[in-house]
Amino acid sequence: MSSQKTIPETMRWIWPFELLQQIGEGGMGVVYRARYVVNNRLVALKMLPGDVTDKIALARFERELDVLKNLKHPNIVRCFGGVSEDKQRFYAMELVEGGSLEDELQRRGKLSVEAVMDYGLQMCAALECSHKSGVIHRDIKPSNFLIGQDRQLKLSDFGLASVSASRRITAAGKTAGTLLYMSPEQIRGGELTPQTDLYAMGCLFFELLTGHPPYVGESPAATMHMHCRAEIPRVAPHVLDCPQGLDRLIAKLMAKDPAQRPVSAFEVARE
Repeated sequence: MSSQKTIPETMRWIWPFELLQQIGEGGMGVVYRARYVVNNRLVALKMLPGDVTDKIALARFERELDVLKNLKHPNIVRCFGGVSEDKQRFYAMELVEGGSLEDELQRRGKLSVEAVMDYGLQMCAALECSHKSGVIHRDIKPSNFLIGQDRQLKLSDFGLASVSASRRITAAGKTAGTLLYMSPEQIRGGELTPQTDLYAMGCLFFELLTGHPPYVGESPAATMHMHCRAEIPRVAPHVLDCPQGLDRLIAKLMAKDPAQRPVSAFEVARE
């Protein structure tokens, strides 16, 4: 995400929103801090530039809007609706201003066992809601968990989400997601299930506790190979106060075979 930028006067209004400040920018659009003029509520407005013509980018933006409109949970960023037609594509969502888990990792290096367990329960709650709705996120990583008031996590960025019985929006021969957290089946282009997200969550738990991802190769191909073939690393040798049960759970989440992972995010929370 980029640093905050002021908005030129000629671009200030997308009715009924006043754009106040650019707060983020990425491959899936630009995010603004905005004011809803009806009640002065501050929101985050995500907008796809009008000159974007790439069909995959357009489909992913529409997918994210459709997914978020139907997912309502305290640990998932709330969507207030939007527009996706012609050259105008935007939607408003709740403004979460506490940064992300990625920001927290950058500041602190790694997190305590207690903090990871607290965050972990919130991640499980978000994923359980998503999976029960037939939505696989496909891009679980630190930057996609935003931190709200009272340390409440909010899962965001559903642009890569896979919805049951819907068409795929990944180009042929490509994998979508972030390599450091990508499951073996995702790398191989296989069937994606809720266990795909659970694998990524296991990688995320490992990184939060140790300060580094479980698999980092000298090249993207080497990292993918490690996800598929390398021995599963354990947290305990790096974190002396890690409970044995948590160490075993994280290893189970990172099992190469999806069938050997927990059956659901709810089961992960119970363990």
